Amino acid sequence: MMSWFNCQLHNGGNMIKLTLSKKIIGLALSVNLLIAGFAVYRFWDGMGHLKSDISKEVNTVLKSLEHAVAAQFYERYGDVQAFALNTVFESSDKEKVSKVLNGYIRSYGIYDLILVVDLKGRLVFSSGVNPSGDKLKLPEELWSNNFSNEDWFMAASTQSWTSDKQDNLNGTYVGQPHKNTWVEKIYGTANYNITFSSLIMRGNEPKYVIANISNFSWLMQELKASYAQMKELGFYTADFVMMSSDGKLLFDYNPSLVVNDNAQYDFTKLGKLSLVDSGNLAYLAAKADEVGYKSHTLKESNLDMYSFYSPLNSVKFTESLGWKFVLNVQESNLFSEVRTLMKGFLYPLLALSFIVAICAFMIARNVSGVFAKQVHSMMDVVYAVENAISNLRQGSAQLSSTTSEQSAAIQESVSAVSEITSMVNETSQSAQDSKKSSADVLEGTISGQEIMNKMKNAMHEIEKAGNNLSEIDDIIQNIHQKTGVINDIVFKTQLLSFNASIEAARAGQSGKGFAVVAEEVGNLAQMSGSAANEIENLLMESQKKVRLALDVTQQKLKEGNHVTGSAVSTFAGISKAIESINMKIENIATATSQQSVGLEQTQKAFKQMDESSLLNQEAANKFAAATEELKNSSSRLTEIGRNLEDQVGVSASARSTTQMKGQTNVVQLYSVKTNLNDRHVESSPSNSIDANDKSFTRYTGT
Repeated sequence: MMSWFNCQLHNGGNMIKLTLSKKIIGLALSVNLLIAGFAVYRFWDGMGHLKSDISKEVNTVLKSLEHAVAAQFYERYGDVQAFALNTVFESSDKEKVSKVLNGYIRSYGIYDLILVVDLKGRLVFSSGVNPSGDKLKLPEELWSNNFSNEDWFMAASTQSWTSDKQDNLNGTYVGQPHKNTWVEKIYGTANYNITFSSLIMRGNEPKYVIANISNFSWLMQELKASYAQMKELGFYTADFVMMSSDGKLLFDYNPSLVVNDNAQYDFTKLGKLSLVDSGNLAYLAAKADEVGYKSHTLKESNLDMYSFYSPLNSVKFTESLGWKFVLNVQESNLFSEVRTLMKGFLYPLLALSFIVAICAFMIARNVSGVFAKQVHSMMDVVYAVENAISNLRQGSAQLSSTTSEQSAAIQESVSAVSEITSMVNETSQSAQDSKKSSADVLEGTISGQEIMNKMKNAMHEIEKAGNNLSEIDDIIQNIHQKTGVINDIVFKTQLLSFNASIEAARAGQSGKGFAVVAEEVGNLAQMSGSAANEIENLLMESQKKVRLALDVTQQKLKEGNHVTGSAVSTFAGISKAIESINMKIENIATATSQQSVGLEQTQKAFKQMDESSLLNQEAANKFAAATEELKNSSSRLTEIGRNLEDQVGVSASARSTTQMKGQTNVVQLYSVKTNLNDRHVESSPSNSIDANDKSFTRYTGT
């Protein structure tokens, strides 16, 4: 494939070369088409298998339904014969026989009515309850009716059985499904029934005809189970149709038309509507006893349908009835998974193919553009190098001159560094002296802080003494209270003395001695009272002085504590500040020591630079020799670059522009290098450097 893309196209004798971008786009699109085609083929093949698997699943459900219905039919076929063997029919007791028939109705739950008639068609016995066990009201006309014209009676009396002797089915007549008028009259509502009839024998002679009129609940039970299977598979639009051998509609179970799981019977269609008259190929194939499926469109609803059909063929079913089953499913529901997979595959595939095509175009365009830019850039370098070689010799001479100037400048720098080293050493010594002075100040500050702490403790002791003055005030107050008690005693003593003097005066001469004593007692009491008052006045004065001293002491203590606390805080701040100053001085000393070491290393570096300048002189000579070799390599690189330009389709005008740009870049490069090597560059338009100049960044290696 690559050889095809590398070929040259002929157009009117002119050769057209495919560019790199066209080759990439063509290759990507071809690979994309091949992959997409293979993916579509594999997907379509998988969809075919998936449709086949879905059809097999539906056919399996249909076959399962056929076997289940056949099994139910076989049970109903044998029920009527089993009932006929009951010996109760040898009795003529209607109540007894009716009780047995009612038991059958309740036990089986699928029979609406059981009739027993004699060989002349007259009703002899009948059930009287519904499947739920509720008693039914049988009309009088039922008993007076003659059933000799009923098909089930005529077939049983003539022993025209619905039989399949090959499958051991014989002895029961099975009628076609129909609306039974007697069931409708008795139950008050129409129902869809099927009658099973047989003979009740007495010895070898027939005695009665028994007819089991069953509803279609046994069929509905199997249809519901089959629909549940279909729904589990995701086919919720399933419609089960049962048709007769002549193509008439016998039963139609469509869950969308069922209310509360109860079948809705349209008696205008059941047993009357010919399904084959519509021209539906599925019904025509089913009538012909074919097995398979067909797709068709319903005319009335314009829905696309898939119909699966099969005759009811089983050893438990008589083929003479000719029942057929058709299972209709909407195509959109049946193959919804297929449609979803197709949408989920084809749409992303188309989108992916489109994205791949766009990406191929963008990548090709980008790669080609990037490659072209790289070629242009390379040719810029090639032309610049080619034109710069002639100037390199002049550059080498200038390099030698510049090296000499650099050597002289290095010598001057070494001298300046020596002077700086000396100054740094002096700074280091001053820093050490400052550090010592700072340590002395810090020590004095710490001593002052300790003295202030002692003063603070002394103030606390003074405060305790002030508290003792408070206790003295309390003692004086107690003495004052005791003096009051003494004054009360003096007052009472004086009162007693006065009373004694009165009594002594009444006594006359005999009481004079007692009067003298009473007077002395009164004088003593008065003296005691005066002394007590003087003591009280002294105590009051002392208490005032004590309280005044206490107030002054507390005030001074507060002021002393405040001043002492401020002084302690101030000394602590001074101590911290001095510690910080000491640390900074120490840092300065350390820094100056490191600077001294750095300057020594700088001196060594300048000496090495001086040696390097000599080596640069030798390198300049080698540089001149390498210039000639570089010129030869540049010629070969130019030839390679032109070949690459032809490959990516660079026009002659673009090539000329590139060459001119390369020459311009050489001039700018040489000017920049000259200015950089000049130690006395002045700011002027001729030697300024543009930071946005791509040629500068390229050639300087930044």
